[in-house]
Amino acid sequence: MKEVEKGKTLYEVETLAAGKTRDLMIDPNGHVISVEQEVDLASIPPAARTAIEKSAGAGKVTKVEAVTKGSDVAYEASVVSKSGKKREITVAADGSPRK
Repeated sequence: MKEVEKGKTLYEVETLAAGKTRDLMIDPNGHVISVEQEVDLASIPPAARTAIEKSAGAGKVTKVEAVTKGSDVAYEASVVSKSGKKREITVAADGSPRK
């Protein structure tokens, strides 16, 4: 799928293997810009897991992805509150918030 982000053309490849998603963002030259891979909450660094669980509160974490850009890895969690409101939480491996 072709996308334009901040004026740059990128191509997204979405895959599904063993029930887990893995999305790759590739530039026009074929370089991988980022990888979003679905992971289990229990498998991420403890500080990131604790920050996500604390931020989710009584909400339910429905999906967690490790987002790799170069050597930087962040963790995105999709959360549904008790009232049904959906939101995302993004943290670094040390649990600090990310945008």
